[in-house]
Amino acid sequence: MSIIKDIIENKLKKGEDVLIMAVGDSITWGMNHCSAEETFCAELAKMFANKYPDVSVLRYDGKAGGEYKPIKYYEGPIYVSSAGKQKITIVRSGVGGNTVRRAINRSGDYIGTFMTGETPDIFLLMFGINDALSEDKNKYVIPDIFYSDLKELYNLLKENNPDAEIVFMTPTYNDRGLENKSRLDSYSDKMKQLAKETGSFLVDTHKLWMDHCVVNSENYGQRDWLSDVEGDSCHFSPKGSIETAKFIFNSIMGE
Repeated sequence: MSIIKDIIENKLKKGEDVLIMAVGDSITWGMNHCSAEETFCAELAKMFANKYPDVSVLRYDGKAGGEYKPIKYYEGPIYVSSAGKQKITIVRSGVGGNTVRRAINRSGDYIGTFMTGETPDIFLLMFGINDALSEDKNKYVIPDIFYSDLKELYNLLKENNPDAEIVFMTPTYNDRGLENKSRLDSYSDKMKQLAKETGSFLVDTHKLWMDHCVVNSENYGQRDWLSDVEGDSCHFSPKGSIETAKFIFNSIMGE
């Protein structure tokens, strides 16, 4: 059984609620070419509702104010199911353009106690796409700096929410689909290294996307998983959100 599933089911057995905080960039925000109901966080919430039909499942969706700014506010609660007094809450705290460093600078969005009065039980962290963006000097960092920033974020989370479990999710995709090698490989490797060193749970979402890539096929090799907007090689289509959420859910729940 997965340690994440253990945490969730042990809390539910004790009559306690579960708070899952998803922190990341525009991939976590998810709204470029998906509706609020089609982001991977929204899809995860539906999967939890199906898994636990006797538990209420709800979302809070962060509304971003800009690449360098914190979340303006959290919209919610948005009920996916209303099945009982106990609840599983998923908070979407993604800001487009965020690197790990920018996320650290807005840590008040997600550390400590949430607006509901609960503290996070699980953090889902996905970063790397902007950190690896070599054509943008305001975002780009080399893999070693990405690693050190990610370690700082990990330590910050552990300092403020020591009982929370941290899940690292490798950056999904931002390539042209012309070869099987990805610009994100070394960043994904650094995240795997930190997960191993800290004993944290890892979801290799980068591998999921690279396994789906067909070189020289449409939408930068990702066909129906990516937006069909010209020049956009990273943002999900609704299908990409569903498949990514399914992979995350099955990984953390050991299914």
